[in-house]
Amino acid sequence: MKKETFFDGNRWFLLSGIAFALFAPFISITEVVILDSNLFSGATINNALTTGTSTAPSTFNWNTTLLVLYLAGVLVFGLRLLVQLWTINHMITNGKLLREQSFYHVQTQKTISPFSFFKYLFYHKDTFNPSELKSIIAHEKVHAREYHSLDILIMESLVIFLWFNPLVWLYRTCLKQNLEFLADAKSCTTGEGKTFYQYLMLKQVMGPKSMTLANPFYSSLIKKRIVMLNQNHSKKTRMLKMLVVFPALTLFLMAFNTKTVYKNEIAQDNVHPNIAQDNSISVVIDKDTSDAELERIKSDLQKENVDFSYTVVHNSNNEIIGIDLHISGRGKDGDNFTGSYSSNSNSPISPISMYYDGPSNSVSFGNSSYKNIQVHSADNHASVNVRVDSENGHNVEVHEDMNHDTEKEGHVIIERLSEDGNTENNIMIKHGDQHDEMEFSGNDRNLIFNYDGTDKPLFYVNGKKTTKKEVEKLTPHDIETIEVLKGESATKKYGKKAKNGVVEITTKKRNQ
Repeated sequence: MKKETFFDGNRWFLLSGIAFALFAPFISITEVVILDSNLFSGATINNALTTGTSTAPSTFNWNTTLLVLYLAGVLVFGLRLLVQLWTINHMITNGKLLREQSFYHVQTQKTISPFSFFKYLFYHKDTFNPSELKSIIAHEKVHAREYHSLDILIMESLVIFLWFNPLVWLYRTCLKQNLEFLADAKSCTTGEGKTFYQYLMLKQVMGPKSMTLANPFYSSLIKKRIVMLNQNHSKKTRMLKMLVVFPALTLFLMAFNTKTVYKNEIAQDNVHPNIAQDNSISVVIDKDTSDAELERIKSDLQKENVDFSYTVVHNSNNEIIGIDLHISGRGKDGDNFTGSYSSNSNSPISPISMYYDGPSNSVSFGNSSYKNIQVHSADNHASVNVRVDSENGHNVEVHEDMNHDTEKEGHVIIERLSEDGNTENNIMIKHGDQHDEMEFSGNDRNLIFNYDGTDKPLFYVNGKKTTKKEVEKLTPHDIETIEVLKGESATKKYGKKAKNGVVEITTKKRNQ
């Protein structure tokens, strides 16, 4: 638009650009991607269970250095603005002040380049003859009347904080230049006419230097100002060129301000509790669960005579960062059950699974991204504690087959059923003769082993020794049985090297 004569339009175009640049980072376009419920990333679980590795500290802190340089620039340009404001105030205080309606003429004692600052018009009266002074004052009155100083003050404030950006300096030049074009166009016919006005600008090219905060009559843009004075008025249809910016801004927002939210396919149904035939109840709540969805869960549970209460804290993106849950009720046998959960941090919560087990009349809470299986032995009998969160909505059946006469062995079979009722996965986990606890967790793609203490067990797959890293590449679909040997049963079979236990894995035989 720089060759067009729409100076008023260009002024508001440039001011709108500043406003958009300041507020655009806070505009977010949310794109929701629904993931296939059967696809889970093993990397997510591995990252969740693996502690971060420490890196050697850098000998030179670039972040601190850059911050110091930035703040130094802010300080320099901030002080420059304060000095200019002080100088203007000093001129008003020490100059000869004359009021003309809503304007104030400040006649300075020193020779300066005429300029205006809001309603104050500054000039050295003896430098000009009456005709010249009349044209100059008419120019500065346009600046004062239309509050051009406010535009410049906004721009100079931006320069303070964005001084490192070369585009802000270019933008500053364009804005000031357009204000001069605008004042020239509205004042050049006052006094002796356009020709005299142009000679006046040329006469004063070598005049005193002006302040950057002011609207000076004389500037280094004299040639461009004279060209624009003689420019034919642009056709109004050329204003439509401004509309080109809107698709460009839309592309910028889509490219840089799009926030992708990934949601599990089945998660859309979790706003309603999953209630099984044995009165078991499962609910999944994540960072994007709305208050309306929580109320829906509460209402559905009330129909089952279950009291559910909650308190949530949201961040600026309306994501849940703090949550308190409480559930209570009465089971089939008339026994009361109750459970509570609380989490509070500065980051969005991970998906939370709230599970009520009907047969055992117990409540548990956990991360719905994991399927946790714990197997341990007790004093005189083997026991099992199984908690499985099935993210894809398929049923999970747990069968206990424990030897109550001896504490040396017991096993649990985990059957995962597909939607059509056929067995999709079947893992048998056996436990040896120790009371220690070992945990297996994972998803459809990975199996993770966690164990108490720092002593690492041995891993064998199909009779061959392997590493924990290789074992975790297996999926539950590959595994036929997992057997955990501890204590005497482990050392008897594998020797002293197995004192920390052995995990034996048998994979399924494949025809192909």
